[in-house]
Amino acid sequence: MNGSRERAADGLQKALGWLYGLILGGSLFVCLFLSHINFSRKYLTTQFLPAFMLLAIGLLLVFSLHRYSSILAGLGPGKRALFIATALLFFLQVFAASQYWFRTAWDVPTVNNTASAIAHGEGEYLSKIRWYFSEFPNNLMLVWIFSLFYRAAHIMGLHEQEYFFIICIQCLLNSLCGLLLVQVVHRLFKSRSMAILGYTLYLFLVGISPWVTVPYSDSMALPFPLATAAIYVNRERCRYRWLPWLCMAALGVIGYRIKPQVLIAFIAVLIAEALRWLKNGLTKESLQRLAAGGCAVIVGIAGSFMFCKLAIRSMNFPVDREGAFGAAHFFMMGLNTETMGAYNGDDNLYSNTFSSVKERNRGNMKLALERIREMGPIGLMKHGARKTLTNYYDGTFAWGGEGYFFSGMNEPKANPFCEFLRGVYYGGEEPGKYYPLWTNFAQMVWLSVLFLAIIAMFPPKNPEKDMMLLSVVGLTLFELLFEARARYLFTYVPIYILLALYGLQFIKTKLERKTENEV
Repeated sequence: MNGSRERAADGLQKALGWLYGLILGGSLFVCLFLSHINFSRKYLTTQFLPAFMLLAIGLLLVFSLHRYSSILAGLGPGKRALFIATALLFFLQVFAASQYWFRTAWDVPTVNNTASAIAHGEGEYLSKIRWYFSEFPNNLMLVWIFSLFYRAAHIMGLHEQEYFFIICIQCLLNSLCGLLLVQVVHRLFKSRSMAILGYTLYLFLVGISPWVTVPYSDSMALPFPLATAAIYVNRERCRYRWLPWLCMAALGVIGYRIKPQVLIAFIAVLIAEALRWLKNGLTKESLQRLAAGGCAVIVGIAGSFMFCKLAIRSMNFPVDREGAFGAAHFFMMGLNTETMGAYNGDDNLYSNTFSSVKERNRGNMKLALERIREMGPIGLMKHGARKTLTNYYDGTFAWGGEGYFFSGMNEPKANPFCEFLRGVYYGGEEPGKYYPLWTNFAQMVWLSVLFLAIIAMFPPKNPEKDMMLLSVVGLTLFELLFEARARYLFTYVPIYILLALYGLQFIKTKLERKTENEV
């Protein structure tokens, strides 16, 4: 009985590995061989060098970095150096942001202006914007959080800098995530060189990413999947075995209210843990731990839902509950061939023709099924390839691809740093002098991370790794089913980096064994 159970668990783990490899490997295959076809926001990628060239150079860079990371690790940089690096990253991010930040024009000003109005008691503005949050109530939690920041900045006498104050908060979260990533890497791999390499990749993809200057859910939700993984990795070190489960449940629910994709990480934890219980079996002691953990999860979910509900209610910002756009709307929009699965204004207008959530969901599903029938199997595959390119074929995560992105420019400052940074990060109709260099560099690193992450499908097998595999599988399927957007992947970049390190470890182990056999 025990043997059959263990075989079943091993079989499921292997199936997960192959499913993950198929999904992420298929995504990279599309990026390497099908980037010539049309897809949403393709104009953002026209300056990219050929994907094979970027991947080859990127892998050389990563392996070189790994070699130098080993040398640096041998010098013995300790915790003090890591904390200094974190503080330095934060201050450099804040300084850089002060030189090139701007006010972008899509959902960002709506969320920030509403938060500011709540913080300053400007009820007139709230009545004008009620329609937006009736349609997209998922942003209400973000508004509440931002309103606290606006109020805090105002109390500190920073009224003119309230918007930039939130950018500074995001810089802090961004730099702390780098610190947390190092802890997770060291815990998983017991290797300083891997920790240094992981931190370097994080700097390349997240630390120097300009998304930190956009006060919105993408940067605010960045800590949630990584923190969930960190708690799961360190769960056995906690004196109170129920506490990690309470915290992960709370992170999942609160993160979901900020950005729905965050919940995928917590669901991945539950599935990975179920596989572990299936493999190890249940004893009296393990049943007690399971019961304690289960109760903690229930309390965490219920308490977090109540907290979010009370937080939103405290704003006294009534919305029309029957006006909400649900999952069916985004599923329908994800099947729109005109915009290739991305945002479509006509789909919004269509959903607005219904007066209730029930009618809207029914209408959305009806149109979605019609679109599936019209495309047929071959059409669906082509549509999926286009959405995959939208999601994965941009290492900048579609920087500059939302609404009137580069709109609210500030006056340039009279110093060479401002000129240089704007030359790096300003795209649009007149891209900066160094913009193609940065975008190609980001794409190069991203493709390399994806390639190495695919290899994580191979051993070793453990619950922590299963959680990460499941997170990427869930996120990729989510983006294929619903609205396609590259920036939705930004929140999970630390997870991709961890999986890339697993892939690198597998390659390293194979090469070492081959060398030993030859000797």
